[in-house]
Amino acid sequence: MRNLVWVILFIAALMATWWAGLPVLAILLAVLCGLAGLLYFIAGAARAGDGRTEQEREGHERFLRDIPPPPG
Repeated sequence: MRNLVWVILFIAALMATWWAGLPVLAILLAVLCGLAGLLYFIAGAARAGDGRTEQEREGHERFLRDIPPPPG
């Protein structure tokens, strides 16, 4: 719901800039904010992970590293 509020505010600001007679600034604003939003979503997907903290991941990896290989 918060994202919807931000989108509505962005569109209102874009329309106000356009109606103020600054279409080039409005287009530049739309492009820059669009790129920032895209990077935000990409970074969010990369940050999601599996829900463990970095210490938990390191501890688990350390535990797996100390296990001897299976006899073979």
